[in-house]
Amino acid sequence: SGLLCFFVMIRRPPRSTPSNSSAASDVYKRQGKLELAARIGKEFKLPPEKYMNAAISAFVSYIKRERYKDAFKLEKEFRIPREQIKNEMDAAFERNMNRKHYDMAARIAKEYNLSREKINTAGVKAFKSYIIMNKFDEALKLAEDLNLPWNIRTEAAIEEFILRFNKGKYEDAKYIRETFKIPDEKIYDTVIKVFNYHLEKGIFEVAQSLRKEYKLPDRKIMDSVIRTLELLLKKNEFKLARKVIKDYSVQKEQVSEIACKVFEEKLIKKDIANARVILKEFKIKPEEVRRIATKAYSYFSKEGHLKLASLVKEEFSKPHKGFLDKILGR
Repeated sequence: SGLLCFFVMIRRPPRSTPSNSSAASDVYKRQGKLELAARIGKEFKLPPEKYMNAAISAFVSYIKRERYKDAFKLEKEFRIPREQIKNEMDAAFERNMNRKHYDMAARIAKEYNLSREKINTAGVKAFKSYIIMNKFDEALKLAEDLNLPWNIRTEAAIEEFILRFNKGKYEDAKYIRETFKIPDEKIYDTVIKVFNYHLEKGIFEVAQSLRKEYKLPDRKIMDSVIRTLELLLKKNEFKLARKVIKDYSVQKEQVSEIACKVFEEKLIKKDIANARVILKEFKIKPEEVRRIATKAYSYFSKEGHLKLASLVKEEFSKPHKGFLDKILGR
């Protein structure tokens, strides 16, 4: 009978009831265990008003601590109404922008329909950041995910292209141009500016490479070619001058005009030897030679440089005599 009495005295523990679960949920809320409080309420099918505030508070707490995966999982599981967390997501967007977490800011803006302006603002900054880090695939994926307009993508890519191109990182710039399909007309001004710089500095191989790579039209670069040619003649770089004339197919009339100008400067500056070279190698019209020589003769005579005046008169002003005869093959 003693054994029987023992079994009779054993009782099953009481089943959890809604009232017990509600009390437990309240305890966990007070302890700050918001997600657990919400889960108890949902598990035991309490009325939503009993646990939804805990779920929302847990969501907000995760967002503030940047535990976005936990927050998004909670939102989906408890079907938290978007209108109840919009203000918090606006604040989360601003926090991420201030911390330069542009990718997350853009994705928050898109996911919670904050505004197209916010999506584009954060998206462009994230897009640029990926390009700067050479993460081109990530940049393209982000642009597609956010539906960034083509003009915004292109402008951002052009900005980075120009930055690298101006620093001489031509391969990087080329890759950006090809990856993001930048139209040539959008970058012509930059390319021509850099082309001009290299040409006028005498870095001809780079200039020629840029010309071929970007198919620069002659009409866009000829002014720079002419300036370079004139500069080379003034510096007595006659071999390089001939190379420029050949490489860029400078017209004879243009060559003659530049040579005439520099020839005159050489005479006036008493650089007779190099004036002779220019006259010999760069075809100046005889009438122009006589005009310049007469002017130089007059100038030297007034300045009292009689020997020089006589030399100029003898050598340059009479095409049927002296040095000029030999040049013209007479």
